Amino acid sequence: MKKWIILFFYFLFSCFIPVISQTLQFKNITVSDGLLSSTVYCVFQDSKGFIWFATINGVSRYDGKIFENFTTDNGLSDNEVLKIIEDSKGRIWFLTFNGKLSYFLDGVIYNPNNNKLLKSLESKSSFFNFYEDINKNIRISTTGNEMFTINKDKISLKIEKSDSAKYLMTEIYFFENEEDELFGINGSTFYQIKNNLFITQKLKYYPIDVRSIHFEKRTKTLYFISGEGIISMKNGKQKLEKQLPKDLINKGISNLKIFNSKIWLSFLGNGIRVYDLKDHTEESYLSKKFISSLIKDKEENIWISTIGDGVYFLSRKANNFIHYTVNNPLTNEAVYSVAKDNQERIWLGLRNGEFNILDQNKSNVLNPKFSELTYNPIKKLFYNAAIKTVWFLSDRQIGQLNDVKIPHSASNLLSREFLFSLKAFDFNEIGEIAIATSSGLYKYQSKVDKKDFYIADSREFELLEAGRTFNLTYDENNYLWFAQLSGLKVLDSKNRLYQFSKKLNVLNDRINHLFSDKQGVVYAATSSKGVGVFKNYKLVKIINTKNGLNSNNCFKTFAKDNFLWVITNKGVTQIEDPLGVIKATYYTIDNGLLTNEVNDILVDKGNIYLATNKGLTKIVNPQNQNYPPDLPLYFKKIIVKGKLIKNINSLIVLPHGDNSIRINYTAINFEEPNNVIYAYKTREDDAWILTPNNFLEFVSLESGQYDLQIRARDLNGNWGSPIKLTIVVATPYYENPFFIFLSILVLIGLIIVSYAKYLKVKRRKDDAVLINKSKIIALEQQALQAMMNPHFIFNVMNSIQYFINKQDKGKANQLLTGFARLIRKNMEIVNKSVITLAEEISYLNLYLQLENLRFGDKLNYKLIVDDRLETEEITIPSMIIQPYIENAIWHGIMPKDDLGHIEINISQERNLLKITIKDDGVGIDNSINMKNDGYISRGMSITKERINLINQLSGNEMNIKINQLEEGGTLVQIIIPIQEE
Repeated sequence: MKKWIILFFYFLFSCFIPVISQTLQFKNITVSDGLLSSTVYCVFQDSKGFIWFATINGVSRYDGKIFENFTTDNGLSDNEVLKIIEDSKGRIWFLTFNGKLSYFLDGVIYNPNNNKLLKSLESKSSFFNFYEDINKNIRISTTGNEMFTINKDKISLKIEKSDSAKYLMTEIYFFENEEDELFGINGSTFYQIKNNLFITQKLKYYPIDVRSIHFEKRTKTLYFISGEGIISMKNGKQKLEKQLPKDLINKGISNLKIFNSKIWLSFLGNGIRVYDLKDHTEESYLSKKFISSLIKDKEENIWISTIGDGVYFLSRKANNFIHYTVNNPLTNEAVYSVAKDNQERIWLGLRNGEFNILDQNKSNVLNPKFSELTYNPIKKLFYNAAIKTVWFLSDRQIGQLNDVKIPHSASNLLSREFLFSLKAFDFNEIGEIAIATSSGLYKYQSKVDKKDFYIADSREFELLEAGRTFNLTYDENNYLWFAQLSGLKVLDSKNRLYQFSKKLNVLNDRINHLFSDKQGVVYAATSSKGVGVFKNYKLVKIINTKNGLNSNNCFKTFAKDNFLWVITNKGVTQIEDPLGVIKATYYTIDNGLLTNEVNDILVDKGNIYLATNKGLTKIVNPQNQNYPPDLPLYFKKIIVKGKLIKNINSLIVLPHGDNSIRINYTAINFEEPNNVIYAYKTREDDAWILTPNNFLEFVSLESGQYDLQIRARDLNGNWGSPIKLTIVVATPYYENPFFIFLSILVLIGLIIVSYAKYLKVKRRKDDAVLINKSKIIALEQQALQAMMNPHFIFNVMNSIQYFINKQDKGKANQLLTGFARLIRKNMEIVNKSVITLAEEISYLNLYLQLENLRFGDKLNYKLIVDDRLETEEITIPSMIIQPYIENAIWHGIMPKDDLGHIEINISQERNLLKITIKDDGVGIDNSINMKNDGYISRGMSITKERINLINQLSGNEMNIKINQLEEGGTLVQIIIPIQEE
């Protein structure tokens, strides 16, 4: 009975499920992205691949990543631009509201103020249409019923406003047939144009509006909307392709285009209708939007401009995307897991704890609700084909659902919640289930149960390894791989545990997911290091942003048939040949996904199923999603020393010195602009340098030639052809050969003159040295004579006679002997310029002894020599100290009535010899003033002059200071640089 009740509810529910239909994911580009205005009149792609937007506030040029905006400040003739077109010379023309044209060429905007042609094309009306025929004739019409024909930048024909119906040029659409004949058509007239003559022809159908006309160049077929419907015209024959309701025709058609054999109609206020003339199907998009224009670019992406809503972008991949959302037909928008059973049904585990079952054959959805918890997401689904059951894992429950019997109640599930959080599970070949939990790694033996469902009991779990376990997988050898806080581990079939070293860079991070394919390759997805690839239990490769991933923050992997899919925080990366040369394809919100927040992936029969936070996305025929091998790469702007280079060519010559240069370039990509990588080098033999930036800046380049090359990597990982720029930095004048030769000649001349001058100066110096030496010798003789002056000799002889008369033979002999020794000393030093300090001290002792004998008790002296002095090694000029001692005795002490004292102190301070002579006589200043006997101390003056000459010759600085002391007496300080013998 219970079985029949369940089946009744199953079929009853199936009768009220919604029908699944395809939706397209449009990317909306607005002012917040960089667009100048949300009111966009026209979208246009130039020959280089840039997309241009004509807005109410100016024009924008877009490369997929950066908007470059232009207004009247940049040269536009008017900010309200109605239409953009390009001619055969590469000029981008802007048709403006104020009737003044302007165009963009080589980075410069020309307008009537700086261009004679544009000045002659001014109109009082707005420019409406622009066409260039095969003969390079340009025809521009206005809303004031004027038309200009330009040939070779000269106006060859100007048709002004006329009452004649045949010259109503306000709205005219030009095209050329298969014979390159030129025609024009508007709402009432059909023209053939020959030699600037407009010949009218009659037609059965006429377009209701010039904006509802499109000429398909590939098939040379003209399409337009008439009052009856969609009309095609080829070789002059018209055909009604599809009738349209009158109310639809009257809704303000703004554009008609043919994309992929489908007719796209856009409306002002009614969005877009797409008609497939072969399948006779109809689809509607962007309901109630005011569509102003639409185009298909070179990569088959579709761009749609609107009035008030910016621009919509539809990736070329979008037609391969089928989205299932909460509105059509899922019961919850967040899908956490996905699996497929043997009946081609797709099982979805939702965030709210429900299941949705997508029956693709019947295009419907079943909703077996099994849990009523507020938050119990179904983290993983696994279809066990052997027992035909679906296993599920939620945050607190793990169990199985019968494949045939759809559960309808879950009242008995609430009692079997685990106390710890469940993370992941996997089956081995013998039906054991390994479970990763917040408390450890467990094993559980699965059961075959005929019930609708059952929940595993935690009391039946067997603990294999304690510790927080994030995820796990069984490999082809039935070995269990699992990741814990302590790292990546492997448990073999005999329960032996192995652990990989965390020194491996990719494993020094949290492992978010483990997956083992049928070839025995294990993939470890990490939170910041990319994906580690293991084969034969060795790390063989790391896949990251350097070789293909769009992000290193990886959540989950899935591998099949030599393809690897990696879920990252930026969507999904599909990698072909993950163990070889990687080719990557990206699926993101930019090219069709509902969101980049993808939770799970299933690949089956060439289709990709992505469980996301906004629904389920099915990608059909993903193998046809490859990108072209080369991304369009261009120089955008070159600035030298703050000035823009207007005409960018292959050679730039810079002056030496202040030659800073900034080079802006771009690779045009609209689906994955943030994943474009650039590389550059400045020499042919240099290694390529990677950079994510779209500019290079060089400051103060050295002189020479730089062969700059820049290339871009496409989304398959292939490097495109490089763009090249030769930069020549001029050689400075001082490196010029002529300047160098002239400088050498001047230098040689200066050397000759300088050397001659040097010889002259040297001769003068040598002569001065000889003169000074002669003077020194003369002064030395004079110093000797001063020491042996008549007064001294006479006084010594008188003293000897005095002691003889007194019968004091001892003192007489002592004085005579000392006098004889003193004379001998004088004779020894007379031929020496320098003597040792020891000789000088010996001489001073002998002299002082003689003077002491002569004066008796009236003279008392001390000669103090520092014990640290090496007197035998130190040399000083001869006959330097004695004149000052003599002066102290004769002019300081002798004029006194009482006993006089002389103290001579010889010491060393650093590398200077310091000699002080201190007496307590009348003082030098008083002695000079007294002039008692008219005697002049010639020895002191001679010594001073000698010292000056010696200083000049040797470069030394001997100093002598003589000062009278306040208490009387004189202090003489002699400072002599120490010279060792």
